[in-house]
Amino acid sequence: MKAHPYLIDNVKEGRGVRLEHLDPREKMFDEKWLQDLLAKYPDLLPAGEIEPIFYPLMVIGREVPVATGRIDLLYVSTNGYPVIVETKLWRNPEAKREVVAQVLDMALAFSKWEFDQLEEQAKSYTSKSYGKTAGLRDLLEDKFGDLEIEYGAFRDNVERNLELGRFLVAIVGDKIRSSSLEILSELNKYPGLSFQLAMIELECFSVGDERDSSLLIVPRIAKRTEIIERSIVEVRIRQDRAPEIQISQEKAGKAADKRKAITLTENAFWDMLKEKAPGSYDKVRGLYEEYREEPLIEITPGVNGLIFRRTLQQSNQRIALFFITTDSRVHVKLQAPRVQFKSLGFEMAVVETFGERIKAVLDGFTSPIDKVDVQAFKKAISDFIDQVDQQENK
Repeated sequence: MKAHPYLIDNVKEGRGVRLEHLDPREKMFDEKWLQDLLAKYPDLLPAGEIEPIFYPLMVIGREVPVATGRIDLLYVSTNGYPVIVETKLWRNPEAKREVVAQVLDMALAFSKWEFDQLEEQAKSYTSKSYGKTAGLRDLLEDKFGDLEIEYGAFRDNVERNLELGRFLVAIVGDKIRSSSLEILSELNKYPGLSFQLAMIELECFSVGDERDSSLLIVPRIAKRTEIIERSIVEVRIRQDRAPEIQISQEKAGKAADKRKAITLTENAFWDMLKEKAPGSYDKVRGLYEEYREEPLIEITPGVNGLIFRRTLQQSNQRIALFFITTDSRVHVKLQAPRVQFKSLGFEMAVVETFGERIKAVLDGFTSPIDKVDVQAFKKAISDFIDQVDQQENK
């Protein structure tokens, strides 16, 4: 006999209900239902587990026309990384190689887009879905409030990611066949593939005997491409000098190992900091070096600064801590951790208490680093991280 999962709705009393696995062959749902579900609940996509830069997500289009077809669902992350989703049910008769080829063709067509096209797509989607026209800035502010990066940096990220083909393509279905996984493995033979491709399976369970009342949906990454090796080309141009070109290769490894290498964007940050706030350079560098040695602190370079986040050990999600801009200012924005805490089911009071301490230390939520009591700031960050760990281990 096969074991069954249970949903325990009262732990103390041990009361629960048995979950019944829904066989995809029963044809209970169609692809429109699946698209509706993913549009309403973007967190069903485990995009952050594939790469943290793909989380959190905001839907900006359905049935989006491109040169080679229509994209079922189009998202963009708050970091400026697009995500394409193609929904395919297990029972549909298309050959699996044809499905993958179709998705790749649409991804290549999408990579030729520019930011203004994405902006117009967002306006079109909001007009049809919500009865009011809203661009990307309005959507981001309505959904996430204050962002960890400024809107100008978000736009720059989107433009660069479109130009370089840096985005996620996900095939999502109620069941992924093993033959499809084998096809996906073959894609690593093509070194020109810039975007990541993932196959995501949504396993559905009915709660109790009523199959049309409640569902438990469990997302699972069935397969994904991985970056084997990447090259970084740095070109420095100075007056009265020949261009300096440096090429380095970086193999994929653990997140902590990749973080140790200084990327081109980080080099640009330090150069801009020297120009804008040379007197604060050493103080910013000292704070950076301390957190750089912490294995669970991730420092992400951006167009206008460095973002510091805490990586959770169990879920691999990242909690926003603070960021430093090229003018040496330290910023803390609470909206990002509020959204993250809500998504993870953590106690929101932890974020609010952290905000009160930061407000006292920075005399607000931003301050030049020269006016910051760095020890008090680090203590507030450390205590917040301890509270995050306690929430994760509950």
